[in-house]
Amino acid sequence: MSKNFQKILIAISFVIPVFVYSLLVSRHVMNIPIYDDYYNVFAHLNFIIENSFLENVKYYFFGFSDYSYYFYKLVTLIEFYLFQKINFIHYIILGNLGFVGFYYLLVKYELLKCDWKLILPVGFLLFQFSFWEVIFWGLPAINGFWTLFLLLFTVIVYDKKKYYLFYSSSVLIVFGTLSNGIAIVPIMILLMLLKKDWLHLKIWLVLSIVFLSIYYYQFTIVPNQFNISIVRPSLVLLLTYFFT
Repeated sequence: MSKNFQKILIAISFVIPVFVYSLLVSRHVMNIPIYDDYYNVFAHLNFIIENSFLENVKYYFFGFSDYSYYFYKLVTLIEFYLFQKINFIHYIILGNLGFVGFYYLLVKYELLKCDWKLILPVGFLLFQFSFWEVIFWGLPAINGFWTLFLLLFTVIVYDKKKYYLFYSSSVLIVFGTLSNGIAIVPIMILLMLLKKDWLHLKIWLVLSIVFLSIYYYQFTIVPNQFNISIVRPSLVLLLTYFFT
């Protein structure tokens, strides 16, 4: 067997789980809002129509309730102006493209370090339907899967010492995704400690304080969403909420 033919077979093996996953999603996806999709889409559109440009800029880059929905807001705006209607299938497809992108980054990065036989099962473990709710729910699909993509991308560009991309991506992931994007803060602190990268650790600690201060400025919690005591909160509940 020639080396070129072997490379083609290996590439096909990595694409198989993506192809099967995409086929199943395309067969079962429906243009139906789930849970708060309907409310969020029309709340965003109404706000844009009724407010000034400066208020819209602030609205796009700051939190909405207890989350930051930058990607979702941007997709809603583009969807509405392009098609004059909302198709939730587009949200789901775009969200799942982030999942495929995450897989691509993972495979490409790890293939530089490991034998392809060790990486091959990853796709078959990732692309399954135990987390079906995220796959077929527009808002979590866009925000959740692209958060995963940006988390991995940020770690990779840091490892490759592309610091401009690293800091740019960090800003985007903190302010442009669900609140679980803030997970990049402790992840990078741990990684920098392991690498003994003291210079960037000092910079990162300062930036982390800035990130968290801005993110939690005028932070609000939806009434009755979480039953957390303000005086003596449970550590487990706080950690759960932090990474939700």
